[in-house]
Order: sequence, then structure tokens, then C-alpha cells
Amino acid sequence: QNRIDLTKKMNIPNSLELDIGAELRDEIMIPCGCKNLLIVDDDIFNLMSLEMMLNSLGITCIKAMNGVEALEILKSKYKDYSRTCCLGFKLIIMDYQMPIMDGVETTLSIMELIDKCSIPRIPIIGCTAFASKNEVIKCFEAGMKDVVFKPLTKKILMNLLRKWYPNYH
Repeated sequence: QNRIDLTKKMNIPNSLELDIGAELRDEIMIPCGCKNLLIVDDDIFNLMSLEMMLNSLGITCIKAMNGVEALEILKSKYKDYSRTCCLGFKLIIMDYQMPIMDGVETTLSIMELIDKCSIPRIPIIGCTAFASKNEVIKCFEAGMKDVVFKPLTKKILMNLLRKWYPNYH
């Protein structure tokens, strides 16, 4: 009863609708405590083992079996995109070689969504079983921020999270 609600006193809306350029919009990240990550891989074993390791590190995962499914998930999650939504993905782990739509094609499509301000800037980490220099270059050219090689271990995942996952300790 004695507590004053400053948001009502100052006439601040509950949700902020920011209509500004993509560069500035990405700089104004409203902090949140969500720990959501998207894993894209066509191998169910890889999906399950990654999910188990990430869950043990306190990360919640959504899984997609190919690039088309990943794009559908992203578009659905950010249908009414605003910077106040804290349920978005903080990181995407993307398999390089998949049927239907591979990791490079999917990353290029995600980068288009980012450029159109349809989704926020989300770091994409390429994941491949092949160590070909050409494949790694393609990943970076498409917009991936990093590339790791399978099999992934918990230690590799922890290093990735420390490097690319906002506020991961």
C-alpha cells in the first residue's frame, strides 16, 4: 500500500515501441534473463546430444531439423517483433550440411530478415563435421560469426557461450 508505482506516476507505457534504424535498434538491447538458443541440425542424435549438454548448462533449446524449419520458427517467434520481447533467441547453432536448405542458405535468409528488421541480430555459429577451408570461408561469408567442428563437447559449448551468448557466465 505504501509502495509508489513510478511507471504510472511518470506515465511510462508498459511496452516500448521503438521505430528506429536497424543499427541503432540493435544497440538498444533491453536486457533480459532468458536463456534461449536455436539448434538447427538434420541429425536427431546431434540435436538431442546438443540439447542435453546445453540444458545441463542452464540453456533452453528449440530444435529445427533443417533451414526451412528454422526460418519458420524464427518468423513465428518474432511475428510481432519488438525490443521488449525477452523470449527471443540469444544464439543459433547451425549445421553446415543439411537437406532441404543447408546452413549457408539458411544463414543468408536469416541475414535478410535481420536487414529488414524482422528479427533482431542473433549470432549464428556454424557447426560442421568437415574441416574444409572452403566451407569455413562460405560460413563466414554468409554471416556466421564463428565455426566449430563436430563432435561438440561440453567444454567447446561453454567456450562458445562465454564468447557469443550475452551475459552467460
